[in-house]
Amino acid sequence: MPKLNEELLQFIWQHKLLKPLPLITQSGEEIFVLKTGERNTDAGPDFFNAQIKLREIVLAGNVEVHVKSSDWLKHGHQKNKNYDNIILHVVYEHDVVLEQNSIHHVEVLELKRLIADETLEQYHKLSSAKTKLPCAAQLQTVNNLKFVAWMERMTIERLEEKVKRFEGLWKEFNGDYTQTFYTILLRNFGFNVNALPFELLAKQLPFQLLLKHADNVMQLEALLLGMAGLLENQFEDKYIQNLQNEFEYLKNKYQLKALNKDLFKFSKLRPANFPNVRLVQFAQLMHKKSGVLLNPTQ
Repeated sequence: MPKLNEELLQFIWQHKLLKPLPLITQSGEEIFVLKTGERNTDAGPDFFNAQIKLREIVLAGNVEVHVKSSDWLKHGHQKNKNYDNIILHVVYEHDVVLEQNSIHHVEVLELKRLIADETLEQYHKLSSAKTKLPCAAQLQTVNNLKFVAWMERMTIERLEEKVKRFEGLWKEFNGDYTQTFYTILLRNFGFNVNALPFELLAKQLPFQLLLKHADNVMQLEALLLGMAGLLENQFEDKYIQNLQNEFEYLKNKYQLKALNKDLFKFSKLRPANFPNVRLVQFAQLMHKKSGVLLNPTQ
């Protein structure tokens, strides 16, 4: 059997390459995977925005994948609050009970009996191939018609995936096109790395509330940065201190609850793409072009 690694297990989880058996957790609960989640290649849990069904309850959140449960401790996840909100811990071998998961009632799914030998053998065959592209020899058997059809199908699937996301938000907001458009736009301001946290921010900070303060860019910045939890530290800069005071007033006025700042990632990003910078830019857009969000056809 080839040596297992997290990358292989992540691939297996992402593409549901498991035996057609009931998924029973270590506590004896059966779960149903509705969405494996979005693969995360940066700091934080391995998959975002996953969905599982447990005891007739649908849980949405993050999933972490390890070869062994004890890798959680080796990687220092017990010291990182980003791992407090996972909904499932997927491991090949469950070798230790983790206090952090027990406290947060996180189920553990062991994959050892769920992965077919053929899957591991195929992985070993491809990973040990001497050519850079192991399947290169098969390309000559694919005619142009099949290749073009495959490319078209991939394009359609990508569009369908985006449409499903838009439809989901549209239903969630009961047909409110401004809140839907605002959520999608703010999500895209976060790029791939911070897309999900920015979407959560849009849901936590409704468009109509922001619109009330569109004429005051300082209040917009205070709301966006404050609701992202990015104004919680001690700052010497007078302007940021003013933003903190403004947000404290607005938070109490509207009974707002900020997100956890640990949701937003700075690692491996260029300074121009830091979430605080992108939120300030969005504040400027709201201040100068709020009409575009009210009427996207403008």
